[in-house]
Amino acid sequence: MIKENVVLKGDRNGVKIVLSPDVPFGVITEELTAKLESAVNFFSKGSCNINFTGRKLTQSEKLELEQTVLRILKDARINIGYETEPVKKPKIFSDINAGYTKFCEGTIRSGQRVESEGNLVIIGDVNPGSEVIAAGSIVVMGAVRGIIHAGCTGNREAYIVALNMSPTQIRIADIITRPPDNDVRGTTLPERAYIKDNNIYIDEYLNTGR
Repeated sequence: MIKENVVLKGDRNGVKIVLSPDVPFGVITEELTAKLESAVNFFSKGSCNINFTGRKLTQSEKLELEQTVLRILKDARINIGYETEPVKKPKIFSDINAGYTKFCEGTIRSGQRVESEGNLVIIGDVNPGSEVIAAGSIVVMGAVRGIIHAGCTGNREAYIVALNMSPTQIRIADIITRPPDNDVRGTTLPERAYIKDNNIYIDEYLNTGR
């Protein structure tokens, strides 16, 4: 069976033209031209609404489609529109104690960026120049010396735990901080970063009271 990349469907609002998202745009315009030329008599009966759907289109692509329609159906009264999918709002990862957790084994090196839509566990170090970002909490079984961002979709209950917390920048939800230049804690105990009173606190893990 030959796949159709342009499908015309009639509905109560007019004609819906479904465009394949998987082929070059030139294929779309060629097939659309052929379909419209074979249906000129149908469209010449009066006014008609045409709605394109099925494919994300740039402004220049929309203009080319409109020019094609109006050139071929020049004797008809055509109204052209576009059906688009609703914009998806980013999901806020709200459960930090369960759900999706991504595990990443090995050192995160300079220039690398690791992301997770849920919690994130790094079994290794996070080196300077790297980024680690998660919608939930982040646990690093090593040293953090790069940029680390937990609760990136707005979850202020997220936290960060590391064996050595020395990041170049630390962020939880919308709160950003960095250790002072003269930070000489030098602790080898696990530490936990969390939000309290609109500030990020870093304490020894067993002393956070959380």
